[in-house]
Amino acid sequence: MASSQNQKCAIVNHFIPYLLSSALGGIAEIPYVSWAGLLILQFAQRHNARVREGTGDIRYMFGDAILANCCLTALCSQCQLLRTYPVRIILKFLQ
Repeated sequence: MASSQNQKCAIVNHFIPYLLSSALGGIAEIPYVSWAGLLILQFAQRHNARVREGTGDIRYMFGDAILANCCLTALCSQCQLLRTYPVRIILKFLQ
């Protein structure tokens, strides 16, 4: 998340939202509502990466939400998201 916003990684801003949304998703009983936090974070990360790369119009966020969260397109969306990051960031993460 920090890389998609061109910021340094911070626990409060970039780690805790994923942690809380995962924890709350495990507690709630309603299937899609319980994972709404993660779905919103996936959408935001895709939109930030697309804006950072300058592809498409900033106003059209509906496509980002559909591509990031649809079961048929989510895997391709994640691959596209990884392609927007410089290799040095991905290698740094893997080490």
